[in-house]
Amino acid sequence: GRGDRRALRRHELHGKVMLMALAQAIEAWEPVSAIRVSRTWYPIVSALHIVGLGILIGAILTADLRVLGVWKPEGWRDAVAAATPVSAFGLLVTLVTGTLLIAVRASHYLQNTMLLLKFGLIGLGLLNVAVFHHWLRRSSNERPALRLRLAAFVSVVVWIGTIFAGRWIAFVA
Repeated sequence: GRGDRRALRRHELHGKVMLMALAQAIEAWEPVSAIRVSRTWYPIVSALHIVGLGILIGAILTADLRVLGVWKPEGWRDAVAAATPVSAFGLLVTLVTGTLLIAVRASHYLQNTMLLLKFGLIGLGLLNVAVFHHWLRRSSNERPALRLRLAAFVSVVVWIGTIFAGRWIAFVA
């Protein structure tokens, strides 16, 4: 009843206070603080984030469009095999640089709905990658099976959505 709701609200409030304290501690961490106040490091990290996105999205779109049969469908398996480590490298760069970009204003960004949406889309994109590769290992068809094409389509939508959500972060209070 009423007591349970009050306990739940106290628990939620405690969780938010702890999360905000963690965010403030991250912001105060010396390497993060140095990036925030530097006229050089923040733009470098931001530029590297964009480079990582270009690598990630370029590799993903190259593979997905081939799986979908939209662009050079022959040799689609080889394209996926070649794009996978490239996209993994791009993902690593974007995760490291994105974490640093968030860390400089962590307490502010924790309340940003577009950042939360971006996190959700990244999670969905990574789950889709895992499902795609699971299905790929089980497929021996010369042409991509319908489920692989569906996963490729979902990939295109999710990763482009991630870019849009990322750009919107700066414009949402």
